[in-house]
Amino acid sequence: MEKLSINYDNLIGRPYRDHGRGPGAFDCYGLVMEISRRLGRPLPDYEDICRTAGRVTTGIVERLRPHFRRVEHSQIGDLAVILTDPDGGHVAIVIGTGRFIQCTRSHGVETVSFNHPFYKNRIEGFYRYHGK
Repeated sequence: MEKLSINYDNLIGRPYRDHGRGPGAFDCYGLVMEISRRLGRPLPDYEDICRTAGRVTTGIVERLRPHFRRVEHSQIGDLAVILTDPDGGHVAIVIGTGRFIQCTRSHGVETVSFNHPFYKNRIEGFYRYHGK
């Protein structure tokens, strides 16, 4: 099993920006791209998926399928897909047992517990990188 360490401390507090790809601001997929880059796993930019807020999840999961596979139990570096409303959702990266890093409009880049009341029952699944 691969042991991962993610350097993300300097990202905490950065603001959300629509289509943000860093370094100063991110949207949720922009942050996933940045963390994946830091892990040596650069991902393609699917900005067209992110253009319609709230409809990101289905498109990203389908397009990232060549790179990720669904897993039952999360590990550091896994993609967390979160259903934030009936039409779609949000993506984040697992950073440790029971926590993920995300970027939202209301909080920017932050770390959150899987058990946070808003997210607890909205995690659609976890997806592990397996390469191209």
